[in-house]
Amino acid sequence: MGLFSKKSCDICGGEIGLLGNKKLADGNMCKNCASKLSPWFQDRKHTSLADIKDQLAYREENEKEVANFNPSLSLGNGSTVVMIDEDQNKFIVTSARKWRDTNPDVIKFDDVLGCEMKIDLSSYEDTEQGPDGETHKTGIVENTYTFNEIIRVRNDFFDEIRFTLGKVEEETGSRNSFMPGLKLKIGPGEINFGGGGSQGSNEHSAEYYNLANIGAEIKRIIMESRAQVKSAQAEAAKPKVAVTCKCCGATTIPDEIGRCEFCGGKAE
Repeated sequence: MGLFSKKSCDICGGEIGLLGNKKLADGNMCKNCASKLSPWFQDRKHTSLADIKDQLAYREENEKEVANFNPSLSLGNGSTVVMIDEDQNKFIVTSARKWRDTNPDVIKFDDVLGCEMKIDLSSYEDTEQGPDGETHKTGIVENTYTFNEIIRVRNDFFDEIRFTLGKVEEETGSRNSFMPGLKLKIGPGEINFGGGGSQGSNEHSAEYYNLANIGAEIKRIIMESRAQVKSAQAEAAKPKVAVTCKCCGATTIPDEIGRCEFCGGKAE
């Protein structure tokens, strides 16, 4: 068999074009079938053909969930948002304007295991050529903060939904005059300059705090909604106790809003 011999998709049976093969643990998959997988699924190359078929069946059922999904609340900033259907206690995370066309995974709040915001920091110490012809650190540090929201879920095909709220670039420090022996030391929450010099500010920009507040609000609403659903489920699971109806005097087990099963009046 040649190096560039044609392969067939083990899902749809179609021919896989050159460089279009999406390898599975025990098979091959075309680009079209791969595009139908959940965007939160990350381990295709180590997943069996049988499990991929199970996921595609789940994704077909998810299309029905999307069709019935009616968002009443949207949270986020920029390209990716959390959309919540408060009546059905479900949500989606999407970056598509025509989100129904992309079949976003519809998640029930009782399948949420946790939610957190993580801020990743990458720093670069600026340098320039000094009067002596040597390259020196300027004392300016360029920081890039990436705000990521992570929602851990119970799902057969992925464990978490991770998306970026946005990025903020800031500078800290003050420009030095190439003093001999000047070294930059970064401590928690501040920037110190050895060998004399000034201390940088630990304050952030309004954009930084805006993203931090959005991330905190998403976490709050996700976790509060989860708690409300869990509480309602626990209440519904409690054993029903017979009472004497105050309206008709019959012994009855009240319905979910406390009405008598015989006269329909308020039993309690």
